[in-house]
Amino acid sequence: MVTRDGAGQDRQEPDWAALADEFGLVPVPVDFGRFNDFQDLDALVETVETHEDLTGFMFALAANLDNDPEAWENRTLESYLDALQRFTKSLNSWARNNGQAVPVQPTWQLMARLLLIARTYE
Repeated sequence: MVTRDGAGQDRQEPDWAALADEFGLVPVPVDFGRFNDFQDLDALVETVETHEDLTGFMFALAANLDNDPEAWENRTLESYLDALQRFTKSLNSWARNNGQAVPVQPTWQLMARLLLIARTYE
């Protein structure tokens, strides 16, 4: 598959499936439990409490991007990371505006919330 890199140059992507076959690798099915239902991300983010939950939430985010890209303002890695950085920088203001304490120690849920908000942050 040919993709474009950040400089607009064509780049040949490896055939990952062929490489996996060549090395005898097989996909391992992963069950993310409640995170397999990736449609209601706002409800799911409220359930994140552990690093395992965060892993499942990240799975749900990726699945949501694949299944509903129109719900994402920041569809490229570059725009997503830019939004994530800008939102994280403004976290104190966001917390105050939402009547929440400014976090001193981040939680797994806060990390999930950052990832979710970066999806549409402008």
